[in-house]
Amino acid sequence: MQILKPVVFLFLIISPTLTKAQQEVIRWDEKRPLVWSDFKGKLGFGWSASTYSQIDYTYKVLNLDCEYIVTFDINNDFYPKNSMSWSHYNGDDDYLLHHEQLHFDITELFTRKFATALHSAVFTDNFKSEIAEIYNKNWAECEAMQSKYDAESEHSRNSKMQYRWQLFIYLQLKALPRNY
Repeated sequence: MQILKPVVFLFLIISPTLTKAQQEVIRWDEKRPLVWSDFKGKLGFGWSASTYSQIDYTYKVLNLDCEYIVTFDINNDFYPKNSMSWSHYNGDDDYLLHHEQLHFDITELFTRKFATALHSAVFTDNFKSEIAEIYNKNWAECEAMQSKYDAESEHSRNSKMQYRWQLFIYLQLKALPRNY
């Protein structure tokens, strides 16, 4: 009888300036919205604020006679000190803060979609590329929605579209409960 040892793979997404281990992280939590003091990155130009959040995940693989059991640890993380998380505001614009929070919420929606796709996937011995393909497709859809949100809300300047997006994402999150 052959004893099989689990094979562990770790996948980390590296941010542009610091490794994850060096960064402060705020995990998405509906009871803990972002506040202006969370935005600690170097001030940028072109708009009033910027939010950097990411779907982070690791996985472990157990190979049982070429049948792969994959377990995941998935999170939606906001990086306060990342060069892409910054604001020109010091707490005086709640409306804009809600716009930035919704960027984090959109990433949460796609974190849930990613978890759903992973949980329903059947992996082969090519699981590394299969997981990467699921992630890349999901992340591309997330980025597309983020861009569409900014375009339609005119980076929060169109209040009617801003509120429509807030309602849309709220309903999407309610329809797909946290599953990771």
